[in-house]
Amino acid sequence: MSCRANLFQVQTLTKELKMTYSGVSAHKYFDNGMGKTVCTSYVLGALGVDPASYHYSAKSHQYQGVLRRNGYAVRSRASHTKKAGTVGQLRKLIQQGASKWGDPSCVKYTVHVVCGSGEHHLILLDRDGTTLVDTAPVKRDRRRVVKVQAVWRKTTRPQNNS
Repeated sequence: MSCRANLFQVQTLTKELKMTYSGVSAHKYFDNGMGKTVCTSYVLGALGVDPASYHYSAKSHQYQGVLRRNGYAVRSRASHTKKAGTVGQLRKLIQQGASKWGDPSCVKYTVHVVCGSGEHHLILLDRDGTTLVDTAPVKRDRRRVVKVQAVWRKTTRPQNNS
């Protein structure tokens, strides 16, 4: 079965930025136990990675690899965000510290959280702590933060011809 058959478009309005991106409509698990999940496919789609271009994204090392293969830098922000127990606290830390951490202005943050039911989930925040992608939004965000990573598009550095 083709992955393209399960794609659908979603539009999100964040500030003045209107984004259209794709993701899989349902979790897809394969015989080898690996899978492609809705939340990671939408986060990757918002960053410009087509869900049909990769096979597995259910585990953090898998979506990190997908991002790196598609020209993104992925850096942990664990030491800067260890005081953030919940997503709400993390938003405040990002607003206060993103410029201090040396992240570029185009940075986005992938946030791996655990919901109250024990399910793992991935959301995407911008440099201001605003939610860009969350396939399971909540009004008061008390979800526990497990991992925070800064993600930005790598730029090619000019060659030194000396």
